[in-house]
Amino acid sequence: KMKKIALAILAASKQDTLKFRSDCRSSENSCRDRRFFVKRVEWKRRRIKGIVWLLFLSGVYFDRVDRCYSQSTPWGDKSFVTKPADAIKLASSFKPEGDHPIVVLLDDKKYSFDNGGRLRSEWRWIYQVRTAQGLEEWGALETGWEPWHEEKPSIRARVTNPDGSIHWLDKKTIDDAPAEDLDQNIHVDDRLLRVPLPGLTVGSVVEAELITQETQAEFSQGTVRRVYFGVESPAQLVRLVVETSSSAPLRNAVHLLPGAKKTESREKGVSRLVVEAGPCLPQEEFLFGLPNDVPQSPHVAFSTGVSWQEVAAGYQALVQNQLKGTSLGEIARKVTAKTQGDREASIKALTAFVHREVRYTGLEFGQAALRPEKPENTLQRKYGDCKDKGTLLVALMREIGIDARLALLSAESDQDVEEGLPGIGLFNHAIVYLPGTPAFWIDATDEYGPWGDLPEQCEGRRALVIDPKTVGLVKTPESTSADNRVTETRIFEMAEYGPARVTETTVAHGGPARSLRSYYSLSGTDDLRKELEEYVRSTYLAKKLESMEYSKPSDPDGFTLKIVAADASRGTTTENEAAVAITPLVLTGRLPWDLFAEEEEEERESVGGVKKPKLERGEQDYILSMPYVEELNYRIIYPPGFRPSRLPSSRIEDFGPAKLSYQFAEENGAVTARLRFDTVKRRYTPGELKSLKDALSKFSKREPVTILFEHVAYSLLASGKGREAAAEFRKLIELHPKEALHHAQLAKGLLVIGLGEAARKEATRATELEPQSAVAWLSLGWILQYDLIGRHLRKGFDYEAAERALRKGLDLKPDDPDGQLQLAILLEHDNRHSLTELGRTASKNRRILLQMTGSMRLRGVPAKALADVGLA
Repeated sequence: KMKKIALAILAASKQDTLKFRSDCRSSENSCRDRRFFVKRVEWKRRRIKGIVWLLFLSGVYFDRVDRCYSQSTPWGDKSFVTKPADAIKLASSFKPEGDHPIVVLLDDKKYSFDNGGRLRSEWRWIYQVRTAQGLEEWGALETGWEPWHEEKPSIRARVTNPDGSIHWLDKKTIDDAPAEDLDQNIHVDDRLLRVPLPGLTVGSVVEAELITQETQAEFSQGTVRRVYFGVESPAQLVRLVVETSSSAPLRNAVHLLPGAKKTESREKGVSRLVVEAGPCLPQEEFLFGLPNDVPQSPHVAFSTGVSWQEVAAGYQALVQNQLKGTSLGEIARKVTAKTQGDREASIKALTAFVHREVRYTGLEFGQAALRPEKPENTLQRKYGDCKDKGTLLVALMREIGIDARLALLSAESDQDVEEGLPGIGLFNHAIVYLPGTPAFWIDATDEYGPWGDLPEQCEGRRALVIDPKTVGLVKTPESTSADNRVTETRIFEMAEYGPARVTETTVAHGGPARSLRSYYSLSGTDDLRKELEEYVRSTYLAKKLESMEYSKPSDPDGFTLKIVAADASRGTTTENEAAVAITPLVLTGRLPWDLFAEEEEEERESVGGVKKPKLERGEQDYILSMPYVEELNYRIIYPPGFRPSRLPSSRIEDFGPAKLSYQFAEENGAVTARLRFDTVKRRYTPGELKSLKDALSKFSKREPVTILFEHVAYSLLASGKGREAAAEFRKLIELHPKEALHHAQLAKGLLVIGLGEAARKEATRATELEPQSAVAWLSLGWILQYDLIGRHLRKGFDYEAAERALRKGLDLKPDDPDGQLQLAILLEHDNRHSLTELGRTASKNRRILLQMTGSMRLRGVPAKALADVGLA
């Protein structure tokens, strides 16, 4: 399913791009794609049940194996010249392995730029429907267009069926409707042409032609495009032709297409690039965490820009035109009145002002998709997209003498903009750059981000600073693991008997704080309470969330969440022992899921007689989405009368470069445990990645770390020191004279040393002190099963009184397993209840079942008899 989703996304978004309008804005664990110059598909395949209009999936990369091989095909150089019979015959000759909904026979794109930078694009596409799924999913065509700089596209199509019949697309059936942006906060005036294909059936060969002509250049200083080969379906031949009449060089880069045929020429003032490849295998495999400077799927990139300096100067002219006449000095001075001229404090104040006063919404009609709005208009409307908010922030900074510039980048997790291909086409986000000492990078749409940090998908990306002096791209800063730290403190207040009370306090900084602030700001209190109730149930086995409180999401200096859970069985005390389970696995929860995935072997398909190569990472490094430090601190306050058993050893474990440390100590009536995981860095070599994955594989299979506590008095009893044990019990009674628990414990201690009469009196005293104490009644029921010198179920034990006490205790606590077991054993000796009834009673609880089986075997009950009642 993951592969299918990613393939659909790639098919819909990784085609040739004209414009982008994507902003990078914070959300849970990621930077949400927004719209800024719009990533528009030249020709998008439409599903009958819904339009495939998807953005690129953050963090997922396709394999880098060689998938295209040189091959020619006789479809001619013009549309619709192939005879119908020949089309069916040619299509049937292409037989890639596997059950594919369609196969692409020809994918032929041509881009022609005139002297003014206006683009004419022509796309000829031939495919055959092979299955019913292909008939459903590929039964219509669509393309977007933008009236402000494009003529209405021309669409022609012919469907040739196996029976020789031909169906031409009727232009009267083309639907020209407003396009909808994926982001509900973005408003556009783009159009969408959609048309169903006539006469389509399984086996049909579809030939389609799309022509789009610009009326004016979208950006005359140059654009960049990427054309992807073999995206979703097997392709017999893929061809790209690019022509430009400009004097600017036609730069290009061919990636991961070793079998492709590439020719370049310049004749009569026209530069020409031709790339052919085929057959091409569909993209069905993934590589995660590739560096952003590494090509991630087969494609050709080309650029029509002269230099990055010209591109920056061209966009600077757009910005300066919008800043002309701006008068925001009074507002800027008012906002920074309390900063006393401090540069950093003034920057913080103005940034907070923009976050507070301008919400994220883009009105991107016409050239506004590319050009920022005037700052006064943005402030008056109280909304804007990334370039609008960024330009407003630049204007405010300049009003008080702080040098600030807009900067463009590609806020993604896939391949970054290439240094050698100048042009504006791949940028999808605008941020603000403030040169100086220190320099600052600010995302004006990242309202929940910590001060001075960029969202993770904006980190380490090549940015174009909009300044006439710019000569190249500048890399944005990257956070360290120490910047993205989370400290979670869990205080277990152990009960004298039963489950613990837990107070958890989480303090987050950096990226984790951004995610939490965003989530807690956008969620309702009732929803948060429900989710936290489920959290304490699963994490602490708690019955109740007592309270929750958290810091203001608008506070940029960190985020704090405090919750209190009651009746948390993750820490439990019985009469003679106590335990807390520590789950270290939470420390690695921020790592990408693919680091935990087991590799699978699978049969590999072939196309054109060539097997798919096995997916290999090779020598490429792995990039974590976010380096981080996570600390898990426990403070376990154990009850009086207990002491820690042997604590686990403190140690440090290596996870490749990452480190996991354990520290355990006892201090002031509590046990402390400090677990700390540090990724150390973001970029891992192949060898380091293997070490990390191997360590994670073993780590994920570990049992929780258990901290055990023993009861001092019971330990003395077990060592044969009855007098000393009784003295310890009496100390506890002195501490809590009105509690039944310690009287019940003393009663059991007295019984162990043979003082049955004294034990019965002490146990009875416990029930008198707390008549509603299940522990007291169950203890009394247990003691009454012994005679006066401490022998079990021997002459002199009080059957009726023991049964009454046990039933009373179970009335107060019906699910007590020890009480159920004691009653089951007692009922065995009343000369009335049968072995069958005993088995039925024990079967209700696995613990009782196991204990009863062992007990009955020791008593000499035949194995067959046990089997007959389900106790074997």
